Amino acid sequence: SGSTQCSICDAGTVPIENHTECGMCAAGRFAAPGSATCSSCPVGSIASTGSSQCSPCGGGWMSTADQTTCRICEAGRFAAPGSTSCSVCPVGTIAVVGSS
Repeated sequence: SGSTQCSICDAGTVPIENHTECGMCAAGRFAAPGSATCSSCPVGSIASTGSSQCSPCGGGWMSTADQTTCRICEAGRFAAPGSTSCSVCPVGTIAVVGSS
């Protein structure tokens, strides 16, 4: 028999295939329940496949360009939480691996 109502897709998924099934958002993207499309994570944050929200990278870490992974800053570099790059320490200062 036919459908009598439509259902919303779960968090981390959106309607695909002519609204006949829900598909997971790709890594680096997210969706709240009932979303029509997956959204890109804000700069400095990441999401795994099928995520309902993004998570900021912690201090001493940076997000990759595709917003799928946080990478630790190498020695001599630092990053504030939510950074997209690690900065070189100013003259006269140091930083160990993963410094914020």
